[in-house]
Amino acid sequence: MAQLVRVSMTAQAVDWLRKQVSEGVWPIGMKIPTEAELADRLGVARNTIREAVKALTHTGVLEVRHGSGTFVRSDNEVDAVFARRLLQASKADTADLRRAIELEATRLACARRTDEDLAMLRTALQERADVHAKGSDDDYRDADYRFHRAVVQAAHNELLTELFSCLAAQVKAPVVDNESRPSREARNKAHYDVVAAIASKDERMAMQAALIHLDVSVKLD
Repeated sequence: MAQLVRVSMTAQAVDWLRKQVSEGVWPIGMKIPTEAELADRLGVARNTIREAVKALTHTGVLEVRHGSGTFVRSDNEVDAVFARRLLQASKADTADLRRAIELEATRLACARRTDEDLAMLRTALQERADVHAKGSDDDYRDADYRFHRAVVQAAHNELLTELFSCLAAQVKAPVVDNESRPSREARNKAHYDVVAAIASKDERMAMQAALIHLDVSVKLD
């Protein structure tokens, strides 16, 4: 006969804390209530809260900042774990992963894009150009990331979108030009070509253009 195992108070506390994050009650970056406040709210011992926080800190959902409190770091444990793994990966491996995700997303976008996707892509492309003209490197990298994310979203594959979100820091990292890379002008033109190809559902053209603008050499620290 199967025996039912009573769920521990700590496990219940973990589930409750995780739910506050996943449902947006505690958004990313927010400082959560103190250990004493949570213990009082849930009617459990402070040690139970301490263990629950420790568990979610280990998975990357929460972050304890000594002297400041506990903050929400991620709303997804898989994202948090994967993001930590990316920090340990080589720049070359990360670039390969990004290229694989975006190439497949570009291919899928040609078949799955909607009129709303095209509008989003064209808006992101224009914003990228406008910010580039102003000369702010940080703003430009943010705008460039939003464009690439729009391409991935047009593939309508949740896993690809989630994986790409984990690469945000790497996508926004400074890059260096060298003689083996396509020129900056060629890469900029390729962004427009990608949108045009997705609009016309020309998979071959889209992949060729994507290979040009994805030829990224990440600046070493």
